[in-house]
Amino acid sequence: MFAPANASAQTYSVVHDFCRKTACVDGLDARGGLIPDGAGGFYGTTTSGGTFNEGTVFDLVPVQGKWKLKILYNFCAQVNCTDGAFPQGRLILDTAGNLYGTTVESDNSGIVFRLEPNSDRRKWKLHVLYSFCQQANCTDGAHSYFGLAYAGQSNGALYDGSSPLYGTTLEGGAGNEGVVFQLAKQGKTWLQTVLYSFCTGGYPCTDGDEPNQLLVQDAQHLLGVVPYGGPNKAGAVFELTSAGNTWTETTLYGFCAQAQCADGAEPNGSLLADTAGNLYGTTYGGGNSLGYGVVYKLAPNGTETVLHAFCSKSGCPDGSYPIAGLIMNSNGSLFGTTPSGGNSQRAGVAFEWNGKFNVLYTFCSKSNCKDGANPDGDLAQDSSGDIFGLTGNGGTGQNGYGGGIAFELIP
Repeated sequence: MFAPANASAQTYSVVHDFCRKTACVDGLDARGGLIPDGAGGFYGTTTSGGTFNEGTVFDLVPVQGKWKLKILYNFCAQVNCTDGAFPQGRLILDTAGNLYGTTVESDNSGIVFRLEPNSDRRKWKLHVLYSFCQQANCTDGAHSYFGLAYAGQSNGALYDGSSPLYGTTLEGGAGNEGVVFQLAKQGKTWLQTVLYSFCTGGYPCTDGDEPNQLLVQDAQHLLGVVPYGGPNKAGAVFELTSAGNTWTETTLYGFCAQAQCADGAEPNGSLLADTAGNLYGTTYGGGNSLGYGVVYKLAPNGTETVLHAFCSKSGCPDGSYPIAGLIMNSNGSLFGTTPSGGNSQRAGVAFEWNGKFNVLYTFCSKSNCKDGANPDGDLAQDSSGDIFGLTGNGGTGQNGYGGGIAFELIP
């Protein structure tokens, strides 16, 4: 079912080591995934480190055959961190070159931000578009972990800078188990609207709770996953559909519908759609009697197929407990990571599914995990089809576990 990790080891390289500088001013704990910067490099975030140890936005730039890290913004530069702290989700880029994202924390419960560069792109200014928990009991949401989404994003189009943005929070809302929200631009301001609050009917939250990253089909159809609740109390794939100003939630699939949750349990991360309307994703649990997670396909008619159940052999050499979404190349192959399993270090793997499952790389294959450990963010591809990603640990950084690394993998 899987190839040895060293079969493709020569295709793997460390692009950058985080926390190589004193006090990790170059960033620490990179988890949110990467996006292309349009010039051959990648934008990303670290959840901590930086000048104020509350996270950074960075640009990873190729320079004469090497890679150089440029810190674009250090969070918590303002009193009480009103500019946000601990960015975790993936960034988005608009046609004017601005970056958008979310932070988990701030002086209250996180923000939505835009970063604007000056004319030579050497200085960046942060604008807070929305601060969460402005309403009583945080009914407008709190703690946005997964970044933003917009129509056309799944096709690779840049954000136009003015159409609605969509996102989720893990907490807050009328049921205090997270919301799906919209940010709409009105002149120079942005209006936040909660489109749906999960678990308003109380536990066991048959509609789910703690929504993850969204997939925007169009302005009337939003897709996502909830790791908890749902019809079988093991998470679900959901769709939000609008009719005028009213949004209706529909469960497309409830996990653990099969004995011993063979179909998976606790879906996480982002969904991926192909041109036929099939959805792909991962679950943290289920798949076999021990429950190490699955890669799954959900057809438009609601039929779910497990493409791979993790830990199919003793020791989990194929990885375990995936929490990030998948990407697909032009040939239809799927790529992803697991933050654990692999070898005796249990530092995770990078994998491919192309009709069969293959381990592309096993992390912490080098002493002291100099090659990185525990990848848990979404992968990205460059124009050549090479794959780039981040690990939260490993490398040669100074914090005892390494500061995490950015890596390149040629499949």
